[in-house]
This record gives sequence, C-alpha cells and structure tokens, in this order.
Amino acid sequence: MAKGGAKVRFAINPETFVLASGAATFGEWLRVKRRHLSAGKRYSFLFILLAAVLYIFNVGMVVTAGMSIAGMIPWHWPFWLWGVKALADGATLAKGAIILEERNWVGAWLVAELLSPLLFTAMVPLSLSGKVRWKGRELSR
Repeated sequence: MAKGGAKVRFAINPETFVLASGAATFGEWLRVKRRHLSAGKRYSFLFILLAAVLYIFNVGMVVTAGMSIAGMIPWHWPFWLWGVKALADGATLAKGAIILEERNWVGAWLVAELLSPLLFTAMVPLSLSGKVRWKGRELSR
C-alpha cells in the first residue's frame, strides 16, 4: 500500500475502533516495535525523510544529554530539547486521546518521553538489518 499510491486514512468514528491488548512483556514490546520500525524503509521518500529527521533529533537528545553529564555543554540544553519533543508529542497524543476517548494517557506519555530517545536511538539501526519474527515466521530484509 505504501508504495502503490494508496491513500491511508484514519477512522475516527468510535464504531470502527478495535480494542486490542498491548504487549504482555517488555521483550514482546521490543519485538513488535522492531517489526513496526523495519517496515519504515518501504514508505514514500518524504515519509522516510521525516522519520530520518525525527531519528536525528532523538540521537541529538541522547548526545546532548551525554555531553551535559560530561560537563561539555550547559545542563539545560538537553532539557530544552526534551521540552520541545515532549510538547510536540503531547499535543499529538492529546488529539488522539480525544478521538479515541482515552483518559488515562498522561502518565504513560511522561514515562515514554524519558525512555523513547534512548530506545529509538538503539532500535532503529537494529530494525533495519537482520530478520524480524512475526506470527511464527522470520522475515528478512
């Protein structure tokens, strides 16, 4: 669909919602995220470009945090970067929470804001190489 020119639209009518449970363990969550990230290289050039910019921003957050801890840059620089990311993510998630009628999302959002730069900095390169398991099958790149 991504390369075939099909338009992707989101259904926001509550009658179209499908309830699904999340991953039961952190390892299962990592496998699902790795599979999702591995599909990214099949998307349009503009989507890949946007994803690359977001990835570089996350890497920058990790690097500036390390540089701040090492005393190479002022301690507040990583907080400014985190603030920009947290506000953008929070605005997006708030809109989605309204559409999906989700009320208990703020705590998970805050935890994810702290962990996501580290996780995605490591996971993206791992997701673009090797094999991914899905539904008992191994899919190669």
